[in-house]
Amino acid sequence: MTRLRAATAWASGASTPQGLVEAGTVVRYKGRPGKLRMAAWQRTHTCGALRADLIDATVVLNGWIENHRHHGALLFVDVRDRYGVTQVVFQQEFDGALFEAARRLGAEDVISVRGALCKRSTETVNPNMPTGMVELYARELEILNPSVPPPFTID
Repeated sequence: MTRLRAATAWASGASTPQGLVEAGTVVRYKGRPGKLRMAAWQRTHTCGALRADLIDATVVLNGWIENHRHHGALLFVDVRDRYGVTQVVFQQEFDGALFEAARRLGAEDVISVRGALCKRSTETVNPNMPTGMVELYARELEILNPSVPPPFTID
């Protein structure tokens, strides 16, 4: 089986490929990075491309942490790339291990997140953002590169 087919089989729910280990829903890579690892976390959309017509789709985003807000059992993380910003929601009641991993994220950490795209409630819609009608409910998280907190704010 080629590496690409092995990664595709794993992404569709088959057994975990050699070299990857799952701890809850937080996937950690054991060994050298390579095609197998990245194929499982290939982005499906850019952060600025998510709109209401994609609701209920499973989405993989890659980007930097721009902002994070803790609200008890909910954690809101703004993920950005060169195309825009999307709000990602982590719920403690859905997966405690995933929530704890997300709680430790800092500014400018590089992540890949997989989840379900949902419509925001009418009172939380942000008309100032192109992606303000939707938010991504996280189901899996990969920390690609942790960052030292920058000495200044990056806009």
